[in-house]
Amino acid sequence: MRKTYNKFPPEIYSKTMSITNLIILLTIILALCFMFFIFPKETESEDEKRKLATISPITAETIFSGKTAEEITAYVSDHFPFRKFFIAFSNQLENMKGFKIDNVKIHGVPSSSEESDFEIPESSDESETSNSDTNDLSSEKNDESMASESAEESSSQSSDESSINSSEESDIDNDVYQGGEQQGYTFIYKDRAMGLFGGNNKMGQWYASVLNKYHSVLGDDVKIYNMVVPTSVDFYIPEKYKSVTQPQKPSIENIYSNLDSGITHINVYDTLQQHKDEYIYFRTDHHWTGLGAYYAYTEFAKAAGFTPVPLEKFTTRRLENFLGTLYSLTKDSKLKDHPDYVDYYLIDTPHEVYRYMKNAPYVPIKTSLHGEYAVSPNSYSVFLHGDFPLMKIKTNLNNGKKIAVVKESYGNAFSPFLVNHYEEVYVVDERYFQLGFIDFIKQNGINELVFVNNVMAANTPYHIKNIERIMYQTFVPPVVPSKEPEKPSSENSEQSSLDESSKQSSDKSSSKESSENSEENSSSSDSFEDSESSSDTQE
Repeated sequence: MRKTYNKFPPEIYSKTMSITNLIILLTIILALCFMFFIFPKETESEDEKRKLATISPITAETIFSGKTAEEITAYVSDHFPFRKFFIAFSNQLENMKGFKIDNVKIHGVPSSSEESDFEIPESSDESETSNSDTNDLSSEKNDESMASESAEESSSQSSDESSINSSEESDIDNDVYQGGEQQGYTFIYKDRAMGLFGGNNKMGQWYASVLNKYHSVLGDDVKIYNMVVPTSVDFYIPEKYKSVTQPQKPSIENIYSNLDSGITHINVYDTLQQHKDEYIYFRTDHHWTGLGAYYAYTEFAKAAGFTPVPLEKFTTRRLENFLGTLYSLTKDSKLKDHPDYVDYYLIDTPHEVYRYMKNAPYVPIKTSLHGEYAVSPNSYSVFLHGDFPLMKIKTNLNNGKKIAVVKESYGNAFSPFLVNHYEEVYVVDERYFQLGFIDFIKQNGINELVFVNNVMAANTPYHIKNIERIMYQTFVPPVVPSKEPEKPSSENSEQSSLDESSKQSSDKSSSKESSENSEENSSSSDSFEDSESSSDTQE
C-alpha cells in the first residue's frame, strides 16, 4: 500500500503553496522597490560609457505626450537595484548560447551603406569652404559630438585629479558610440576583439583631396606629413576569416597615391606588421598601445630627419586591469577574463603643457602630458588626459621647429614623443578645435604639420568633414540663454516695454563688443601667447 507523507489534502496543500509563493514574490518585489528608493543613484555608467537616464520636470504636456512615461521607464531600467550584477549575469547566459566554433564570436550590426554610396564633394574655392557648410556641420555634428565633453571639462579643471570621471574618456570613444571610427561588427577571436573594416576608394580619395587643400594653401612654407594608421584587425584576424573584413593596406595605399607630391606619407603599416607579435594593440580596446605609437614615431623620425629616442631610454610606467571600448560594447566574458594594461613613457625634455577647453580657445590651463590618475575603463586617457580641442607643449629646445598634430584619439599616444624634438608641439583634435586653423598655423609660426588618423577615421565622412571644416571656421562665443522674463502687469506694461528695449540695445552693444574682441583675438598671435603667461593665476 502506497504511503502518503502529505498531512494536508491535495487541494489545501496546493492552495498553501500558492499563497507561500505569492508572499515570497511580493516580498522580493517590495524589497527591490524599497532598495530602488534608498540606494544612491549614479549619473553615469562607466562600463557603458554613457549618462544614465533622468526625469525632467513633469507637466501636463509631458504626461499627455507620453514623454513622462518613457522617461520613468528608462529611469527605472537604468537605476534598478543590482543592475550591474543582472547585466553581467545576462551576459554570462548569452555567452553560453549556441555552439562555440574555433573561439570566434561576432558582435554588433552591419555598418550603414551610406558611406559606400557617398559622393566625393566637388572641389570648391578655398575661401568659400567654411561659411554655410561649416555652420551646418558645426551645429549638426560638432555640438552632438561634444555633448558629453561638458562633464569632462568641468572635472578636468578640478584640482583634485585622484580619479578620472567616466566622461573624460567618452570623447575619445565618441567615435565608437556615434558612428565614427568603429562601424559594423566587432569580431572576437579567443581573447582579442577587433573592429571590422569597410572603407572604400572614394572615401580615401576624398580624405586625400582635403589634405591636398592644406598643401595648396600653405605651400612649401609648412612641411606636411600624413600618417594613416592600420587597426588591429589586419594583423590578428585568422586567415580563414579575412573575407569578413576588407584589407586595410590597399586602402592606405589608395590614400597615399592621391596625395600631392609635396605631402610626405609615413608608412607605418609595414613597421607595425614587423612588430605584430609584440604588444602594439590592445585586445579589449580599439586603440593602439604606447608601444605601437612608439614604432610609428620611429618611422616618422626617418621622414622628418631626426633621430628617435631609443625605447630603453624612456622611463616606463604601467596602468593595470584595463577593459576598453570593445569590451564595453560586447561585455564578452573572455575579454573580461583577460584585461589589458597600459604602458606610457615619461618625457625627460623639460616642457610645459597647456590645454584649451571648449568655448575657451584663448584660456590656457596648465596641465601635464600624462593623466596618471586614469583608471579602467578610461585608462587610455593617460595619454594627454584624453581629447581636448587644443593642447600646446612648449620645450626649452629653442630650435625654431614648431609642429601641429591634427588627430583623432590615435594621435594621443603618438604626440608626446615629439616633445623630444620640437620647440613647440600643438595637438589639435579635428573634432573639437574651434579656431580657424590656417590662420592659427600662420600666426604661431608652425612650420610642420602632421595628420595622424587611423584608417577607419580616414574613411569616415564625419572625420573628413571635420578636417576640412577647421581650415577657415570662425570662433563665435556661445550666448548664454537668459531666463524668460515674467509677464508684466497692465499698469507696468509700458515701463516694462521700455526696460526690455533698453536691455536689448545693451545686449546688442555687448554682443558687438564681444564679437570685436573675438575677432581681435583670432587675428593676433600675441593674445594667444600672452594668455599662457597668466595661466597659473587662472588655474
